[in-house]
Amino acid sequence: MLGQLKHFSASDSVKLFSEYGPFVLMELMENGDLATYLRRLGDSGIGFVDPSQAYFDLAARNCLVDARGVVKIGDFGLCRDIYERNYYHKIGAGKLPVRWMAPESLKSAYFTSSSDVWSFGVVLWEIATMACLPYQGMSHNEVITYVLDGNTLVSSGAPINCPPLL
Repeated sequence: MLGQLKHFSASDSVKLFSEYGPFVLMELMENGDLATYLRRLGDSGIGFVDPSQAYFDLAARNCLVDARGVVKIGDFGLCRDIYERNYYHKIGAGKLPVRWMAPESLKSAYFTSSSDVWSFGVVLWEIATMACLPYQGMSHNEVITYVLDGNTLVSSGAPINCPPLL
């Protein structure tokens, strides 16, 4: 006896019931399960850069996805002009992506691999919220004060568009 599960977001599978027991034949997914895949990315995705370097502007808008769903970090200076009003805040002579900045970077405007970890957390938040603007409803100055006061993106509860399970 055969049963099939078909859905665009599910890997193809066929259920087979025989005298030897039930079996599931599944489509080969070369990268394995998502948790393992993300852990592998965590080990190597940002680590390809010299550890003494800081990426500076890790955000969903700077992550590119190819036809196979492979995500790669990219940064294009011209993109900053497109997002400038919503994403960058002028501090001194330059503009900084305050909504993605770690508290220590907001204090000093210095960036390290540790501050990239904070930014990666914001990217995960963007993924969970289907790319909502971090700290939505706050001005840049309000975000700076909020983060320097010890708050995070999730301090005020679950983000908009985030499934309750997350």
